[in-house]
Amino acid sequence: MESQTNHIPGAANPLEEEQKVHRSEDTPGSDRQSENLQQVKGRIDDVIDGTASKLHTVADKLENYGEPGTQVGRLSSGVAGTIRRGAEYLESTDTDELGEQFKKQIRKQPLLSVGGAFVVGFLLARLIKS
Repeated sequence: MESQTNHIPGAANPLEEEQKVHRSEDTPGSDRQSENLQQVKGRIDDVIDGTASKLHTVADKLENYGEPGTQVGRLSSGVAGTIRRGAEYLESTDTDELGEQFKKQIRKQPLLSVGGAFVVGFLLARLIKS
């Protein structure tokens, strides 16, 4: 047997009122989750800023590598410029925006993303070992 509720047009529906109250209440866990999320984003921003700083250092070293005018000098200068642009991009991009761009890229080219993650992991492991 199916229960039917008669609702008078224009009158308040008690079920809808109850749902509104529950939706508007702040649960203690949501505040804590929000704080934790902000802390994580802050840490990610710190790591990104540190990475950008290290990239600037690497770019500076590469610019001074090789004699100016030689093929090695031009190549190292070009790589340094690319690294510097990457560092500036990291510095100027918001964490949320960066995450969204990563998601789009991964969805667009998943195999390339996995390969890139492997290469980055390999390079980080080599840097940590040395």
